This record gives sequence, structure tokens and C-alpha cells, in this order.
Amino acid sequence: MQHARGRFSGRRRLPALLLVLLICGGLSACQVPVFRFALERWKADSYRLVILHRGHELESDRQAVQSLLHLAQRNPLLQVRETALSERSPQVLQRLYDSAQVSSGPVVAAFYPARSGIPAGTAAFVMPVAEAGTQGLLRSPIQDQLIQRLAAGDSVVWLFLAGGHADQDRAARRLLTEQLEQLQQQLRLPTADELQVPPAILQKLNVPFQLRFSVLDVPASDEQERCLRETLLNSEPDLRELEQPIVFPVFGRGRVLYALAGAGINAGTIRAATEFLTGPCSCQVKEENPGFDLPLSNDWEQSLGDVLLSSPIPERSRAPVTLPIPPGRDRKRAAESSQ
Repeated sequence: MQHARGRFSGRRRLPALLLVLLICGGLSACQVPVFRFALERWKADSYRLVILHRGHELESDRQAVQSLLHLAQRNPLLQVRETALSERSPQVLQRLYDSAQVSSGPVVAAFYPARSGIPAGTAAFVMPVAEAGTQGLLRSPIQDQLIQRLAAGDSVVWLFLAGGHADQDRAARRLLTEQLEQLQQQLRLPTADELQVPPAILQKLNVPFQLRFSVLDVPASDEQERCLRETLLNSEPDLRELEQPIVFPVFGRGRVLYALAGAGINAGTIRAATEFLTGPCSCQVKEENPGFDLPLSNDWEQSLGDVLLSSPIPERSRAPVTLPIPPGRDRKRAAESSQ
């Protein structure tokens, strides 16, 4: 939450989160926590992949290109197109191609979803097409574990990237683990009465409704995790410069809230992020909430089944939809977390 060079103790993220609570809280409200509403209702946005080549280079890697195109055809989270570079091509595409540091051959550049809030044209990762199929484009050991945990009912999974200084990394991870253990004991979920659902519904859920937090380490040297690691680090302009531990809270169907790094990994910021995600979903419209989606390949509808806690919000054209606030759970906690 704060973005200092020590980083994220509140300067930039906290006002943004407060703005979400104030504005969206006036638009709609439900007692289902943010993490659960996101899991049940927020479909992941797709990534745009552009294959950059110089025409004559393409044939040597045609099989790799076709594999990438077939992967996109099978998965709605990827949209792929080819672009032949020439002297008249935009400089930004040429720079992306050069950033892959290849002497020849096609390169694939992946761009964040248009509605992610990340500046347009920001590449999540750039790499030779020949490597894309082996670098965990959609599936990797950590991505598989992340999917398994979210589909099994983890409220929030925190991805931990070490900064390279062992003592600092150990201290940050220990602090994160201890704080999450405390919060898991201190926070509570709304009851069936507060959710205004029959108690039996809670027993019929495929994905348990529970408070459970966990931490996953994203290794720095594992090439299978390269796409995931690059996508996380490129989500903000200066994360790559930091030689500090960085953590990313992930919820729903793979939505990243934001990054905490270095001294910004502290009890206050961990609590604020956790209370927001476990608090009432006052703003049900995905695009009006902070965060961006990871391209996690999973059939979430099948994982969830037919019994859900949340109700879909009405379709809206232009004007925001105002829903009545149901009685029950006190929303004070969500407001206090932003102070």
C-alpha cells in the first residue's frame, strides 16, 4: 500500500483502495466477501500475444508458432496474432523484438488485459517463440499449485518472490506467515444469516467457504516459472529494480491485488490487503476494483459447481446500478482497514 523506496507502506495504494471503498460502496453492496465474489463471478480477462518476425525467419520455427496458435485456439485467455516487422513498423514493436535479445527467429510478446489498469502497451513478458511452450505460458508447477489452492477454498494465496538477500528474505517471509496466521484467527466470515442464505447452502458448496491464507514461493531461477515471474514483475514500472522481497496477494480466479515489497511488507499493509479481500464486496463490478488477472487455465465453473453464495449483478449500460444494502454484517472493518 505505500509506495516508498522501501516500499509500499501507503502513499499510493491506500488512497486508491480508499477511493474504491468510497465510490463503489455507494454504487452497490453485498455481504459476500470480495475474494468469494471474485471467485464466483469475475471471469479472467484475456492476454494479447503478438508473434513478431521478419518474414523469412518464420519457417524455421513454424512448428513452434503453430503450437502457440493452437494453444490460443483452445484457451480463451490468449489471443494471438502474427506481425511481420519492416522498416515501417512502429518503433515500439521493434524495441520489443530487440528486448528478447535474439539474433533471429520469431519472438512472442504478451500484453496485459486491456481492462487491467496497467498502461496500454505494457508487455507482461517477451521471449523467443521457441521457448514459449516450455516456459509455463499457461501452466507451470506454481501456477498449478495456485489453481489448486484457490479451487480448494484458499481465500488468498500470497506469491513470494525473494529479493536475493537471504536474511531479508527470511525475515519478510516469516513476518508474512506470522501475520497471516494471526489474521486467520482474528478475522471472521459472515454467517449464513448475514449472507441471507439457508445454512444448508454452506454445506453444499463445492469450494468451501472458509478463511484460509497460504504462501507460495516463486523461485527466481526456475525457467518453468519465467512467464509467471515476468508477468508479476512487469506489472509496475520499478519492481524489477528492487533487490528486495516482493509479495503479491492473489484471490478469485487468479487476480493479483497489487505488490508489497521490502519494508512495505509489514503488519499494517498485510492486514489492510487481507481485510479488504475478506470484507464485504461493496463494489461488485470487477473493473472498478484494483488488480489484474493472471492467465490461469482452469474450468472455474466446473470447480465451483451449481451452488453459489453470490448473485450476479444486473447488466448495465452506462449508469451505475445501485443495489440495496442487506442488513447484517457491520462494514466498519472495511472502512477502518483503509485508514
